[in-house]
Amino acid sequence: MNVADIMTPSPSSLPSSATLREASTLMAEKHVRHLPVVDDGVVVGVVSDRDLLEATGGEMADEKHTLSAVMRTAPTTVQREDTLVMASVEMGVAKIGCLPVVDDDGALVGMITETDLMREFALATEAGRLDGGGLGQVSNYMTRDPYTVGPTTTFGEAYVRARSHGFRHLPVLEGGSLVGIVSDRDFCREIGLGSEPDLAVRDFMTREVLTLEPKEPLARAARIFVDHKISGLPVVDEGALVGILSTTDVVDHCLNSLGLD
Repeated sequence: MNVADIMTPSPSSLPSSATLREASTLMAEKHVRHLPVVDDGVVVGVVSDRDLLEATGGEMADEKHTLSAVMRTAPTTVQREDTLVMASVEMGVAKIGCLPVVDDDGALVGMITETDLMREFALATEAGRLDGGGLGQVSNYMTRDPYTVGPTTTFGEAYVRARSHGFRHLPVLEGGSLVGIVSDRDFCREIGLGSEPDLAVRDFMTREVLTLEPKEPLARAARIFVDHKISGLPVVDEGALVGILSTTDVVDHCLNSLGLD
């Protein structure tokens, strides 16, 4: 299988002169975590939601700051005819979540991400080419007892907690019940909107939260990630939050099942 078989063609991109706020807004609109940076038709960098958050410190993005200052230059790229094995190795070695796909001239033609790899895993499982149940249950891969915040926690406090512990997602609990979740994507959206640090979590959290149960197969989690374009799922047992599962937790196991390790 080649990169062209699973890549996202013609992905959204921005020039290096674009502002951090423009990038935050575009990521929120397109529901993506990574953007290729293209100048004069050539890929010159990649920027992620985490890059933007670290650059702004969780505060409103200044219009004077551009992607040229925060993007990852000389990004690892692949071509359409490269194998999925090669792409997965490149992603794993560099510990990155995406690879721009370029032609011989360095022009952007597509993007391959962790989500694309999970999509292939889900399709292979559903088609009977893989035993999805063989991976075991969600409980085997989730992060147990995740850090949480409350609805009245401020944007600034939630951001500091997420960054200090390296989390992309924070479940929101009220009276012990799951009432929402905030993610890097939510932080980026609010930065793009110019929101203030004292904004309460309840005012920007995602309220309609999809969840998993500990005994569900990992293959179902991969399908939910792909279908809903999300990267984190709280895990609940009889209504109580017991863990959280992210795309990072899943992707290595998807690759192993596809025979790409």
